[in-house]
Amino acid sequence: MSGGFTVASAAALGGYTVTVTTNVAGEVKTAPFTVTPVGAPTFDLSPTSGAVGTSVTVSGTNYAGTTCSLSSAPSGLFTSSSCSISAGALSGGFTVTSGASPRSYTVTVTTNAGETPSATFTALGALTFNLTPTSGIVGTMVTASGSNYAGVSCTLSADPSGLFTSQSCSISGGALAGSFTVGSGASPGTLYTVTVNTDASESKSASFTVPTSSGHTTLTLSPTSGAAGTAISASGTGYFGTTCTLSASGLFGSAACAISGGRLTGGFTVAVGAAVGGYTVTVTTDVSSDTTSAVFSVTKATTPMCIIATATFGSEAAPAVQLLRNFRDGLVLHTRAGSAFMNVFNAWYYSFSPTVANFISTHDPIRAPIKVILYPLLGILSVSTMAYSIFSWTPEFGVLIAGLIASSLIGLVYLTPFTLVGMRSLTRRKRINTISITKASLLVLVTALGLLAAGELAGSFLILAIASSAIVLTCIIAAPTIVALLVLRPKSQ
Repeated sequence: MSGGFTVASAAALGGYTVTVTTNVAGEVKTAPFTVTPVGAPTFDLSPTSGAVGTSVTVSGTNYAGTTCSLSSAPSGLFTSSSCSISAGALSGGFTVTSGASPRSYTVTVTTNAGETPSATFTALGALTFNLTPTSGIVGTMVTASGSNYAGVSCTLSADPSGLFTSQSCSISGGALAGSFTVGSGASPGTLYTVTVNTDASESKSASFTVPTSSGHTTLTLSPTSGAAGTAISASGTGYFGTTCTLSASGLFGSAACAISGGRLTGGFTVAVGAAVGGYTVTVTTDVSSDTTSAVFSVTKATTPMCIIATATFGSEAAPAVQLLRNFRDGLVLHTRAGSAFMNVFNAWYYSFSPTVANFISTHDPIRAPIKVILYPLLGILSVSTMAYSIFSWTPEFGVLIAGLIASSLIGLVYLTPFTLVGMRSLTRRKRINTISITKASLLVLVTALGLLAAGELAGSFLILAIASSAIVLTCIIAAPTIVALLVLRPKSQ
C-alpha cells in the first residue's frame, strides 16, 4: 500500500488516529499522527527578576503537548506553580519563595510531548523600603529608598491620605529612590502607612509619624548678637500655622515674618534705642502650639554708629550707611588730623543724634524726607573720597583736601538757602563788602591751616583738633556766605 495526505490548515493541534481500509473485509489498520505548531516552542517569564514574594507569569506558544509542569535549577525558586496548555498556548506562573537565594535560576517547562524550553530568572534579595526621617512635621522633606525591585516605575501613596500632595519615585537597577514633603493637610499625632507600588506588581510599606506641633518648632536667629542697627535674619521649621509675628519688647520697631510649607523666614533690625543686654524673641502663629522663642543679645557698638542714617535707612548694613562709615573709618580716622577732628565732631554729634534717631525709628513717615536730605551728603562724600584717592600717597594732605571739599560743599548745599535769606535782610540795613568778607575768611582759613601744620609737626592732638575744627567751620560758613553775597550784589557793583 502507498498513499498520503496533507494536514489541513484548520487542523487543531494535538494527536489524531489515521485509519486505512481496503475493499477486502477486515483489512483495517490505524496509526497515530500528531499536529504540531509551526515553529519551535517559546517560553517567557514576566518579570525576569524579582525579590521574595514577586509573582511571575509564564507564557509561550507553539506547544504540541497538552499538559505541562514547571521546575527550576537549582531548586528552591518556588514551592508551587501552575501550568496549562490550550491550543498550543502555554500559561501559568509561580511566586518567588522566601527560600530563594539571590542568584540566577533556570526555569524549565516540560510537556507530555517531550518539549523542554527554558528561561532565566534572577532572584533578588527581599524587597526593602525605607523612609528618612520616619517622623516629621509640616514642611519636612522625606526621602524614600529601597532595593531589589524588578519593576522600572513606581508611585508612593499614604494611608490615610493627606500626608503629602505630590511625590517622586523612580527605579534604576533595582534600586528605588523617591521623596515627598509633609503637606499642610497632615494631621498632627497621626501614624501614616506609606506604600510603594511598582509596575511589576511589587508592593512594600513603611510607617511615618506626624507628631504634634508642640515642642517641634524651631527658631534660629542669625547672628544671635549685635549692636543697634544690626540686621538679623530669622528662620525655623516645624510650623503648622500659616501666618506669624515676631515680638521682643524694646529690641526692634518692626519685623517681618512669613511661613510657607512649615518653614519660617523673616527678620528684624536692632532698634537704635535698644539697651545693651539679653532679649527673648518670640514667634507666634495662628496655631497656638507653634509658639517658640530664641535669645538675642544687644552688644555695645565697637565703633560709633551713624545712628541717624541707620535709623533712616533701616539697617547698619544699608549701602548709604556703609558709605558714611567707610568715609569715616576708612579715610578720616586713618589720619592724625582726621582722628582729632572726629573727637570734636563725635562730642557734638552724639549730644543730640540718639534723640533724633529714636524719633525717626518710631515715625516711619519721616524717613522718606530724611533720606532726601541725606542723599546730597552721600554725593558730597563720594566726591571727597575721589579727591582723597588722588593724594592717597600722602594721607594727611589727602584728608585735608577731602575735608576742604566736603565742608565747603556741605555749606553750599545745606546753608546757602538760609544764608541768602539772612544776607538779604542784612544788606538792606547795612552795606556788606564781599571782598572784605572773602579776605577775612581766607585769613582765618590760612591761620587754621598754619595751626594744623604746627600740630602735625608737634604731634599735638589738641592743636590738631582745634585747627581741623576751625578749617571745617570756616569752609561751612564762608562758602555759602560768599556765594550769597555774590548773588545779592547790586548790578552796579
